[in-house]
Parts: sequence; structure tokens; C-alpha cells
Amino acid sequence: MGVWTGLSLLALLFIGCHTSTVENLEARRAFEREFPVKMDSTSTFVVVDADLTYMNDDAYALLELLQADRMGYLKLLGVCAAGGNALVAPTAYDECAMLQHFRRADIPVAMGTDVPLGGFKNVDSIYASLETKPYRGGYAYLDRYTDDFAKVGGYLTSTDGYYQVPGNRPVEERAWDFMIRQVNLHPGKVTIIALGGCTNVAKAIQKDTSFANKAAGIVYMGGTFDVPGRALPHLEFNWWYDPMAADICLKAAWRHQLVVPRDAAMTCRKGRDAYELYKQYDQTDISHAVVAHLAPIYENNMAEIPPFCWDQIAVAVFLCPDLVTRREVRQLTVETEERGLSCGFSYSWQPGEGPVDAPTAEVVLQVDRERFWRFCAELYGLR
Repeated sequence: MGVWTGLSLLALLFIGCHTSTVENLEARRAFEREFPVKMDSTSTFVVVDADLTYMNDDAYALLELLQADRMGYLKLLGVCAAGGNALVAPTAYDECAMLQHFRRADIPVAMGTDVPLGGFKNVDSIYASLETKPYRGGYAYLDRYTDDFAKVGGYLTSTDGYYQVPGNRPVEERAWDFMIRQVNLHPGKVTIIALGGCTNVAKAIQKDTSFANKAAGIVYMGGTFDVPGRALPHLEFNWWYDPMAADICLKAAWRHQLVVPRDAAMTCRKGRDAYELYKQYDQTDISHAVVAHLAPIYENNMAEIPPFCWDQIAVAVFLCPDLVTRREVRQLTVETEERGLSCGFSYSWQPGEGPVDAPTAEVVLQVDRERFWRFCAELYGLR
């Protein structure tokens, strides 16, 4: 190769890289014009407490946070493993595997507990009379219970080998201690995003009574208010999993509480149009993973099950409040009495109309479905 030929190739390579950089910058600016993301990684810190399993809604929510961190919208301080969809040890395993796969093993994972504050329920006895049983989540795995991270590789929730066995491991701190340390390091700047059972967050409140007030606030995916639950009215899984913990969290002295209930989830059904948007903006490792996961479903003319989206919405409206089309401040309560059918029921009232001790929170009731899916697709594809 001659000198001039070599220089020409270098020049073309430079021009190509420059063009790509300009296009990426223009795409980012267009995204931020359409979706005002008012975040700053120097002042907006997040700890997410999730009951994540392989490519479930918690995983999609974590992908949003990873992209937001990559774009400088926020700083993701850590991922905690909560009880809910699965038990804590396999959840931590999936979280570690996911972070490793997307080259973010630098983000710490802290294991919490999957044991509700009131202990595990006898769900078979409580719901024996119901024709439609509540979703069981981690209860389906109690026959092989372990809280040992090193022993869960045999029943990792991913089934297609997409993630490799993680080389990273959870930190020694328990989830509640990790959260407490982070809010002390960054007072007034850390938002807790609670996407599973609230046990870990409640334990942080119990251990440090100033914890909630030192945080910037909390975002929950939990509760159901103006729409019925799947198996029973007023029953939503996350707050049902540990109603005592949810009650403790709602009554704590947070600077701000944002609740994303089942109501909001039902306004954003999944569908082929969302999949087509993912394909349209597919140009990152994260968007590749999403498309690869959904392709066997939609390319074979099937539908996603379940059809609704939960945790992904909670992160999206935190990042871009403009996606919300209906929100209200309400008084909220969670039924904590014993283990009957109503244990875990969530209720809401207009301010001043509920029980005297019922705390208030901002509740997201409706989200713009078309803009929500486009927001997710474009965010996943930003470079």
C-alpha cells in the first residue's frame, strides 16, 4: 500500500467516524427535544431495588437506567436484589450477569432479603377457594430455597444462554446498608426506585430513621387504585408481597413519593408497533438485546405475555415526567392485617377524604402509550 493510499484510507476513516459522531449527536439532541429529560449525573443519583429476572420488566427498566447513565442523565450508584418475582439469590445472580453482559460490572449489586417482614404467607391455604389464583412470584421457588449466591447457578432464570455465568459477585453489604450509605454520601440527591417488594427499603427506614428524609425521594411500582387487580380487587403483586414493608415506606418522611400503580401499566399495552420501533432505532448493544429477545415472538406472529408493562414505565416517567397524561396527589394505604384475602390490598382517596394517618403521594394514573414506547426505543438506541 502506498503512502498516499494509506493516508486516504485514514482520511476516509476519520470522515466516517466524524459523520457517525455528528449523526449520534443530532439523534441525541432530537431525542432530548422530543422527550425533556431533566437529569444531571452530577446531582441525580439512583439506587434501584428490583426483583429482576431474565428480560422481565425489571430488566427492561434496568436497561433504561444503564442508557440514562451512559448518556449522563443520572448516575446509577447500585442495583439491589429484592424479593418478588423471584428469590433474592437468583435475582442477584441475574443482575450480576446482566451488568457483566453490558460491560457495567463496575456497578455494585447488593443482596437484600426475600423474607417479608411478616414472614412468608401460606398462599396455598389463603387462596384455596379462588378460581383465579394470585401470581406467586418467588413463592413458586420456596421448595428449593437458598439465600446463597454461590448455589443458584443451577436455576438461573434465563433459559436461552444469552447471559454467561457472571464473574462479578454481590458486595458484602446488605441492600439496606448499601442504601443508607449512599444517601449519607449524597444527601438530598439519591432517588430510590423500588420495583419489587419493599422489604429492603423498609429495613433501611427501620435501621436509620432519617434515611427517607436524607434521600431525594422514592419511586414505587406498586398498588392498584382505580382498576381491579388480576385475581382480587385492590391486589397488586409488589405491595402484596410485603404489605407491612410497603406501609412502612409510604408512612416514612420522604421529600417526594411517586407511585406508579397497575393503573398506569394498563395504559401501555405491549404490541408489535413497539417491537417495530425497537427495530427502527436498533443500533446499540442494549437495543440489540431487546430486539433479539422479542424477535421470536413477533416474527412468529405471537403476542407478548403478559400484555402490560410495569417497571419500565416507572423508570420512564422518572426520567421524563412529560410522558404522564394523568397524575393526582392521593392519600394511600396498604392493608396489613394478618393473612386473609384482603392482606396487601391498596386503597386511595382524594386528599382529606382518607384515614387521618394515611400518607399522601403523587400517583401516575395514565401514560401516553405511543410516546412511551417511542421514548424507550429511542433511549435504548442512543449512542
